Formats: sequence, C-alpha cells, structure tokens
Amino acid sequence: MKQLLGRDDFDPADIARTDFKRLDGQLAAGICHDAPWSDEREGWRTASVTIGVPTNRRATQASRREATASARRVTRHEPAADTPAAHAIPGYHFTVPGFHHKSICAEIKKTFSSDPAARDFVYDPYLVERQLPDTTETERVYGELYNSPSFVQEDIRLQNSPREPGCDLPRAIAAIMLWSDATVVSQFGNQKAWPAYMYFGNQSKYARARPTARAAHHIAYFTVVSVFGVTQINGMLIYLPRQLPDEVQDFVRAQTGGKSASAPLLTHCRRELFHAQWECLLDEEFLHAYEHGIVIDCMDGVRRRIYPRIFTYSADYLEKMLIATLRDKGRCPCPHCLINFDAIENMGTSDDSENRSRNIRGTVAEQDARVQEARNIIYNEGYVVNSDHVENLLREQSLVPTRNAFSRLERFGFNIRDALVVDQLHEFELGVWKALFSHLVRILETVGTDVVNELNQRFRQVPTFAWTTIRKFADNVCDMKRLAARDFEDILQCIIPCFEGLLPEAHNNTILTLLFISAYWHALAKMRMHTDTSVKLLHDTMAVLGYELRHFAAVTCAAFPDTRETVAEYDTRKRAEARRTARGPPAVHSGGDPVPFNGRRLRHFNLKTVKLHFLGYYAPTVKKSGTTDSYTTQTGEHEHRRMKSRWERTNHVNAEGQVVNIDARESRMHSMAHELAEHGLDIPGIASPLSGDPDASPVPIPPEMHHHIGDTEKNHIELRDWQTDHPVDAVLDDFVYELKEHLRERLRELFPSLDDPDIPVILRHDRIYRHATAHVNYTTYDLQRDQDILHPAVGKCDIMIHTPGVHLVDESELYPWTYARVLGIYHAIVLPPGETCPQRVEFLHVRWLEHDCTWTSGPDIRRMERIRFVPWTPTSSGAFGFVDPSHILRSCHLIPAFHYGRTSEYLPPQSCYQEAGGEWKYFYVNRFADRDIFVRYLGCGPGHLEARARSVERIVPDGFNPNVLVNMDHVPGWADEAEDGDQLEGEDGDVPERPDDEDRRRRSLPFPSQYPLSASIHSSNFFAMAIGTARTHSERDSSGSEDEHAPTSKRPLTRKARTPREAALIAAGSAVGLMGDLFRDFQSILDAGIHLNDHSPSTALTYRERKYQELFRYIQGIVLWVVEEITQRGPKGTLLVARDLEIGRMAVRSADIHGIKKAILTWNQYVPVIQPDAKSTRGFNHPECGRLLCPVTYDWSDPELRRALQNGSRRYPTGGRDWPVVLWKDERVDSDNLSVGFLRNRRLVMAGRHSLLGPRAAQQAIPGKLPARKPKAKIHRIRSITVGFIAYTAVLVHLSLNSQESFGDGATAGTFPYEEFYQSLVRYVEDTMTSDESGDLLTWWTSEIFGQLEDDYATEDEGTSGRPLSVMARMRAQAAARVAATEAAEALNSLSAASSPSAPASAQAAGV
Repeated sequence: MKQLLGRDDFDPADIARTDFKRLDGQLAAGICHDAPWSDEREGWRTASVTIGVPTNRRATQASRREATASARRVTRHEPAADTPAAHAIPGYHFTVPGFHHKSICAEIKKTFSSDPAARDFVYDPYLVERQLPDTTETERVYGELYNSPSFVQEDIRLQNSPREPGCDLPRAIAAIMLWSDATVVSQFGNQKAWPAYMYFGNQSKYARARPTARAAHHIAYFTVVSVFGVTQINGMLIYLPRQLPDEVQDFVRAQTGGKSASAPLLTHCRRELFHAQWECLLDEEFLHAYEHGIVIDCMDGVRRRIYPRIFTYSADYLEKMLIATLRDKGRCPCPHCLINFDAIENMGTSDDSENRSRNIRGTVAEQDARVQEARNIIYNEGYVVNSDHVENLLREQSLVPTRNAFSRLERFGFNIRDALVVDQLHEFELGVWKALFSHLVRILETVGTDVVNELNQRFRQVPTFAWTTIRKFADNVCDMKRLAARDFEDILQCIIPCFEGLLPEAHNNTILTLLFISAYWHALAKMRMHTDTSVKLLHDTMAVLGYELRHFAAVTCAAFPDTRETVAEYDTRKRAEARRTARGPPAVHSGGDPVPFNGRRLRHFNLKTVKLHFLGYYAPTVKKSGTTDSYTTQTGEHEHRRMKSRWERTNHVNAEGQVVNIDARESRMHSMAHELAEHGLDIPGIASPLSGDPDASPVPIPPEMHHHIGDTEKNHIELRDWQTDHPVDAVLDDFVYELKEHLRERLRELFPSLDDPDIPVILRHDRIYRHATAHVNYTTYDLQRDQDILHPAVGKCDIMIHTPGVHLVDESELYPWTYARVLGIYHAIVLPPGETCPQRVEFLHVRWLEHDCTWTSGPDIRRMERIRFVPWTPTSSGAFGFVDPSHILRSCHLIPAFHYGRTSEYLPPQSCYQEAGGEWKYFYVNRFADRDIFVRYLGCGPGHLEARARSVERIVPDGFNPNVLVNMDHVPGWADEAEDGDQLEGEDGDVPERPDDEDRRRRSLPFPSQYPLSASIHSSNFFAMAIGTARTHSERDSSGSEDEHAPTSKRPLTRKARTPREAALIAAGSAVGLMGDLFRDFQSILDAGIHLNDHSPSTALTYRERKYQELFRYIQGIVLWVVEEITQRGPKGTLLVARDLEIGRMAVRSADIHGIKKAILTWNQYVPVIQPDAKSTRGFNHPECGRLLCPVTYDWSDPELRRALQNGSRRYPTGGRDWPVVLWKDERVDSDNLSVGFLRNRRLVMAGRHSLLGPRAAQQAIPGKLPARKPKAKIHRIRSITVGFIAYTAVLVHLSLNSQESFGDGATAGTFPYEEFYQSLVRYVEDTMTSDESGDLLTWWTSEIFGQLEDDYATEDEGTSGRPLSVMARMRAQAAARVAATEAAEALNSLSAASSPSAPASAQAAGV
C-alpha cells in the first residue's frame, strides 16, 4: 500500500471519498455485483456432509419383527416408515452443512496452466550425486522432493505403465504435498479454524517455503466447532471438548430419548466427519485423474498429461492418528509399526530396529476386515463404540471403527500411512526437547531458586546472531511462557554454555554430554541438503541420543527423585483447573469428595513417549522423500498467519464463508496483478521482467560479489590525531604503523616499489574512513548464496577468517579458519608511489582469538570448541591486527563461558577495549548456531569446497554399543570412590594420572565404559569399555613415545598398522561371512561362546543359542586363540575382537556385491539392456529381472500383477519369506512339489564360483584348476559348501537383480528385508529338509563349485611333462605298487588252496 501511495501517477483525490471499511466488508461478503470478478469463486464449493451416528440399540424380538414387516412392505411396494438414504451410510443420518472445499483436479489445472510459479516446475525428476573430495567415489545427495527416490521411482512406474489409448503426450506427475492442522484464530476465546493446504513438490522448496510466494493452495476448511461432552474416567466426571457441530448433541438426545452422547461416541463421530469430508475431496474426478491423468497446457508451453500423486501429508501427532484411523496413545501408538509403549525407550538399540522392521503396520485395506466387523457390531448389533466386543477386535493394533477415506487410493498402490512424514517441529522441538528442558529446570529447582535465576541471567547475556537466527532471549527462560518452537530451538542451540557448572561436577558432565548430542541430532535432522554420509551420521546420532537419554533417566534423574512441577507449571495447571470449573461442575471422585490439588505434584522424566519413537524414522524418511525442511509442519504454521489475517477481516458470522470469499478475491486479484506485470507494469509486490525481484536485499549486492562496504566518507578519522586521542592506551601505540604495514603487504603485488621499506605508504589527507556495517556473501553447504551483516556497534562482530593450508603447517589444526572480533570497519584511499590513480583499500581492525590449549573438543569428546582472546603483551603484537575483508568466510556466534567468569589479564587496565568488570575469560564457538556453520565442522557439505573440516566427523566411536543397559537398581554417585576392581585401569593397571578437568571430561564420554559401577551388557557380565579411557598395550606400543596427556586434537592423525592377530581375525571374519553367517552380531556370538556350557544338552537350547554356539566353534576352528585374545585385550575385548571380525565380513560382502552386480549382466542376455552401473532400471521395473524376482506364488504374466509389483502395492507382498523363482532350477517350479529343483539355479552356482574361485571360473561348465591369483577358496581353505554359503549366493543374486541400492531392513517402504531372506533359507535347509535331502543338496553344490579340483590336486605332478616326480607322487607310486603286490600274493594263495586234493568241492569250484 505504501508503494502504491508513493507512485508518481497516484492522485490522492481518487480515493478521497472512498469508504475502505465498507469496501472491505463488501469484498468479504461477496456483494460487489458490479465488480469484474464478482462471479468468480476460484473453484470453491460448498457441500453438506452426512455421517452415520450409531443407534446404540440392541436388537430385540420386537425390532426384528418390525424389520421383517418393513421388508415385506417394501416388497409389496408399500412405503416404509423411514425411507433409507440414497447413500449407504449406516446408523442415524446426521448432516453437517457448509463444508467449503475445492476440487483438487481443478486446482491442479489452474496452477499448472496459469500460475507464473509453474514456469519453474520440475516435471522430470532426477537423482543427484556428488563426487567425494580427493576420490573418484560418488554418493547420493538428498534435498528436493523431485530429487528423492520416491518421486523418481513413481515416475519410472508411470513411464513404464501403458499409455492412454490414442494419446502420445508426455506424461508427468503433479507431486501433491498435504498439510492440515487446526489453529486458534481468535485473539480471545477458543474459536478455531481447520484449514487444509496443498503444495506441489514440483516447485523448489526454497520458493515453496516462503509465505510471500503464495505456494499454499487452500483446498478445504474442515468443520470444527467446540462443544463439551461428559465422560467418567476412574470414577471422575470429566468435561471433554470435541470438534463437532453443536447440533450433534441435540440430535443424539432426540434419537435416544434424551440420553446425551458419551465422549467415545463424540470422538467416533468426529473421525467419521473428518473422513467423510476427505471423501468429498477424493471424489470420482480425482480418482479418474489418478489413474488416467489430466491433459493440461502447462506454463512452459508444453501440453502434458498430468497424473496427481500424493507423496507427503504433514500433520502433528493427533492429526496423524486421525488421518490413519488409529487410536492416539493406544497400545500401538505409532502409525508405521506395531511397537508398544514399553519398548519405546529402547530407541536406537538392535531390538528397536528389529521391532521397526518386523512389526510393520499393514495397509488400511489389510485391516479393513477387522474394522468392518467392528462397524457391523456397532451399527447392526447395537453395541456402543467402546464395548468389549469392539475393543477385543481393535485394541490389539490400536484400530478404530472408522473407514479410511484414503483407502480408495490403495488400488493404485498408495498407502496413507507411508505418506505421514516426520514432524520435527512437534516431535522434537515441542516434544522431546521441550520435555527434556522442562525436567532440567525441575532438577535445578530442587537444588535452589538461585540456580534457576543464574540460568535465566546467563541466557539474557547470550548475544544475538544473524538476522533472526538467534534472537534475544526472554527475561525468564525457565518459565517457558509464550515460547514458540523457534524459541525452544534457540534455547537448545545456546544452552550448553549457560548450563555449565550449575550442578555438581558428575551430573554436570552427564547433562552437558546429553545436551551436545541433542543439539547434534537436531542440527543433522534439520539440514536442508543431505548426503549418504550425513544420513548415516544422523542414524548413528539417533542411537547415541537414545543411549544418553536412557542413562540420564536412570542415573541423573534417579539422583534427584524429588523433582516436582516448576512454579510456572503449577500456576498453569491451576489456571486450567479454574477454567474447567467455570465451564461445568468440578471434577469429583465417585464418592463425591473434592480432588486434592494442594501443592506441586511429583514429576518424573518419561521416556515412553511416541515422539521419542519417531526419531528413528528421520534417516529413512530423508532417504525416501528428501530433507525435512521440504515437508515440515512449520511451512503450514506460517500459512496459518494468512488464514488468521483473513479471519480478522470477517464479522465472525459465517466466518468460514467470508474467508472463502476473501481467498477467492485475493486469488483473482493476484492473477490479475501477474497479468499486468507480464505486460511490463510495475505492480507493488509482484516481480515483473522489468522491475526485478521485489524481495531483493536493501543493499543490492550481486551474488558473485564477496562483500560490500559503503562508499560514504562522512565518518573520517585523522591519523595524525590518533595518538593524541588515546594518550595512555598502550594497545594503540602501534596502530598507525601496523595499519600501513598491512596496506603495504596488500598493495605489494600491484606496486612492486612498495617492497622497499624506505618508500612510505601515503594515505590521502592522512585519513581513514569508518563504516557502521559490512555485508558478506558466502556459499552455503546446500549450494545457496547467503549474506551476513557485520555491525560491531550492536554485537554482530565475530567472524571466521579463512586460513587455507594451515593444517599442512600444523597437523593439530582440523579446521582451515581462525576467529577474530571486528573492532572497526574502514576504508582508506592510498596514493601509490609514482601513480596518479589512488587505490581504495578496505580493511577491518580485529582482535584475534586463539584456541584454549588446555581444552579438547569435538564430537568424540562431546564438547564445543573453546577459545579466548590472545593476551596482549608489550613485546608482542599478536593480539590485534588488520584483515582483508575478502578473507572472511562468514560471521560466527561466540557465547561466553559463563562458568569461568571474567578476567582483566588480557589487556592493560587503561585500554579503551577493556570492558567494565573485565572481559569473559573464555568463549564457546557455537557450532549449532545455524546449519551452515554446523556442516563446516561436519566436513561433508557439497557447497563447502575448501572452507570445511579436513575430515568428516564421527559421532560413534569404535566399540560403542547402544544395547548397553543401565542398571536401575544401583545409581552410583559420580564423586564416590571407586571400589576395588571397578576402577578404570591405565597402562600399568593403575588409575592413570590426568588433570582433574581432563579426567572428569573423559569420564563424561557417552560410552558404556563411563559407568563402570552401573552399566552392564545385556546377558553378559563383561563391561563395554570406552575408547579413549584406557589404551591397550598394543595401542601403547604402536604409539611410541607419544604423550598420553596431550589433548586429542593435538595428536597427529596416523593410521595404526594392524597386528598379525588383527589381520587373522579380519580373515576369519571374511570366512564366517562366506560360510557361516552373513548378518548375526559378532559380539553376541562371542558372548554366547564365552558362556558356553558343554554339558548342556542341545535340546535345552533355543535355535538362536544353538546357532551362536555353532558359529563360535566355527570361529575357534579358524583362530584357536580367540578366547585368549579376548582376555588379553582387557574388559573391552569382546568389542574389539568383534570389530575386527566385522571388518572382514563387511569387506568380503562389499567386494562380492560390487563384482557380481556387474558380472551377472554378462551371464545371460537381458532385454532391454541393463547398464552395469544402473540400479533403478532393475528389479520389477525390468521385465526379465522382475520375472526372476517374482515370488513363485504369483503369476508374472498377469499384467495387473506386474503393475502392482512395480508400484510397490501391499496387496502382493514380497517379503523375505516370499521366495522368488530365481532360486529354482531353470526357473521352473512344480507347484505340487516345490522342493524339486529348489536352490539349484545356475545363477546361484555362478555367483558362488565368482565369489570363491574368481570371475573367470563363474561360467565354466566344469571348473578347472584354481587361477594363479589366489581366490577366496584357497585363501580360506574352503573345500566344501555350507548352507550359509548357499543362502549367501541367493542374497548376492537377489540384490544384483533388484533395483535396491543396498541391504534393507524392510521397515522402509520399497526395501527388501535381506536378513530375513537369508535366515529363512538357512532355517529351511537345516530344520525342514531331511538329512538326506540337505546332504544331497550340499554334495551337489560342492561338486558344482569345485568340480574336479580334488583330482587336479591329486594328479597335478604326474601330468606335468619334463618335471621329476614330486615326493608325494613317488610315495603314491610306491604305495600303489605295494597294494598291487599284496593283491597278487593273495590271488596266488587262493589258487593254490583251491587246487589242493583236501579242499572242499565248493572251494575248488570257487578256485576254478
């Protein structure tokens, strides 16, 4: 409006008599009949929605007679008493009018054909890879939805599907991303709106997430009006709000003779209403478009057939369960799996991963039978919705008796529960982190209110950062009043320096470690661009975070058992109780006594929350649908602002209808504005080809420009008066001299004469010019250009200076930058000697900071980097200096180390830079301030070429075991003396001597070893010792004379040579992976073997225990000294030995996968041809690969089946036990006798030869001699085949034919569970086959793999011409001669005996 009023062609007289309030009301009410857009509804429709309310009447004899009579009247064409509705809705029909919604298909047509933003839509999705620095390897990059595997796979399915008859238009996908959430729209009261937004994943998330881009399409306003239902829970009357129209209560009372609806009935009706409204949106037009597409003339000038596809649905937890038709906080609270509440706290453990993969929740259609049976009980038999008959059917899986509207799409392979993506805003920032921070405040209040006040004071002193990245904190952070999710995010990013030292040292270290891991996980989860490296790091951090939370709950929280509600929580609860009392009668016990609410209640830290469970789905979701910022609910929360602003313009009478009118008018006027802008008119707020970007920065800096400093010369400083102005400040004595030396160094290359120190540097008028601000552009990790502002006067003054090559000089420097504080921004006009053209030179006056050499930091220590100001001395000038602005990387965020206080030692007391009361002794570098800074430390940002850490960080050290359980019965004090035998041993068995701070910090490492008195491995008496707390003798010997007490970051990073025993263990791991087991955990195998009881009968053991002991004996057969090695390596022996074994198994598995996935293409012909490096065209996307991978119970020739498998339909499961046809001989299966030819396929044999004998032996009809280069069969002395190896080849062949990139657990949609596949094959051969059948199978395999190699070994010497016989050949020849002589002698004796006269006749006959 300001831009419009300020235009040159604007005449104020035109609006002098305009009543804007009246005009706004007319626009809102839609009564401007003379306006050109008055008839436009922009696709909005208004419909009535009918739901069925249960009768809650049991069938009686009278009712059955009435039903029979009614049926007879209908048969005789007599009118019945109550004519049934046209649509088959059971129960009493309750109609809700005024449902405002749009046609999704019409909105797609309008957007793709007329929205200017559609010019930049991506219609052809693609995957992004990057080449790793200094290598030739590549890794996947995840960011946009149109770069995600889910979009690419869906596009491949679409392109491989049959075309519409007679249509050759290019086909593309409209990637639909849905948001919905109820929000309060009134400033006072609880009036709510419930909008549904639709975005398109074809648009870049950087444009889509900006509220000013108007990328949100309002497609519906769900009905939501609060009423109060009454229920009785545990003998207490509770008044519960429900989002249903007010009339429903009157309707129920009228139908039931005055009986009010119960709370479960109101909840059921609410679910029915929600899904009935979604059925209106998912109408027949949308279903037809989903299958056949829509022909649209797109904005880029190409006519396409567009197919809508729903990829994501973003909502909070309650709405997710409503969308998935599940019971929130039921027995199985997760919409993705069937985990129970009791198992949620095990997040990150192997049991948790197994639960997620094995207990996947089925599709809506798979559960429809139970739901339909429950609905029959409710609507036809008259039972209430929460009766035992219904609960017994649905309670086990937390189902509800409501049919899901999205089940209409399941015939196309869509599963709504897969579309429910993670929600970091509600699940972590307002969920896990808020709960953790609240309990930390409760712990502080048990220590004393002074500690809480100290924490609040520290937060108030935290400086701000960037535009709005870190805001000024509230006066009382601990009260948590009126804090949004962004405020909790800021608290997490800055809490570590604020919390340090508030609790005793033992608990302080534990909590600081937990806070570091929490901030680390949050930063990874919120990255806008991920790679395979960072996604794996996110998954590893999730496991560490789960371990730290369990330890915090078991140890720290147990040390503070009397934690109660904070004062703020208590006040909030009392106000809520007062509001409930004002709305209705107070809650009472069944006996009628008032509920006692005196005092603050006990509150304990709860790990059994579903939001904690959701953290395990972030890494798989990123790999499937892109980064979390693409589908975060924060985007929808920002769009709520537009909704609320429109609501304020209504008169609150039929407000939703008025909001619809406003949306229609705004949409139409926005389209008109774009049309005018297209013709060159300058429209405020609209970018036109002539006017440029309206949201451009106020300082127009081109993206390719590194920095900008103003041109003004108003604020000048006379250098001749500098010393006079600071007569007693010794720090500034050399200011002018050092400045001119800095300028000389900068200009030396342009003007070589300045190399002569006798030639002075001359400044025009002997002045320098001060500036208030400087703008610095930089490239972010996600390949965007961003800008920092330096403004020393308001505290935005800390910078990172690029120092490339510093690690080449000092190996202890991990990062190619240093830190400085900007004291002033200047430019000078230099008059070069012998030149007439002056040079403008920009520079910054800075104060340098250095690393604290007594402090170690990094993810392995779980601490942030600590720095301090360089102390000033009269003999050194290293405390201050000048910097070329072009060397600035970007600004950084330094937080004072409050715990260590202030000091006056760095500067003389007369210095103008000395702060009152001294300056902070140390600062922490806030690596979590924003994602770009975090990824620079991480070392894997695609946009950081050189300005990054020289190596990628690791959060999980060697030997870390997330399965370590904390003993809840014994919670030791950290300050207690260690008992005999429980202390951490050093090199010589004594407690190592370290400085106190270092010792405490090492004890705070989040590894199992830090808790020697309380932590134990499950089912084992061995402690899992941490890496770094005590080095083994082999590590000590290899390190030479290295100083043990030197900081970790100062030690040279050199790779330790492997010992012979380590190499032997790695080789043993390879052999076990080939012939023993491909997946089982080595540590569990070693633990089971150590506890092996040879006297226990095998029948008393479970299958798993027998298998572990069998594998342990197999390992012992290869390395006889394995038990001795475990003992010699100390308390962490099992971990270290298991690590070496796993290295070998991973190496052989990776090598075989890499070789066979390419070699398998040469064993047979595939039409169409498959490229060796292409995986996306394999699997069910390829006709031949699909035929081989198709389970034998399916008919691959069925076109419908092929499409379903290509689309990943759950109607046709392809799990680990649905064995494919490629396992049978010649791919022929006898359905009457499936065992015929099982596991005798030639591809499996060739894969086995390729693995054991080498690539050349794979296609030999009969294997010949072993190749000259030692194959694995000769290295590991393998002469016979095991069941494990047969299953191993099956896994290799299946993975090579599949489109899947790597092994999957089956938990993620579209992944095949290879571990289940492997173990099911082994279990079948060992348990189901008879001993003759399994023996015959192994004999056949041994013969097929090794052929005549045994004979070759036996005759290799004899077959060599011109070579003397070997010793073995001579001895064999002599043995053969002896056998021949013995046989000849026996024959002569028998002949002589037969010819003797005394011999019996029978003997003579025999002799003859």
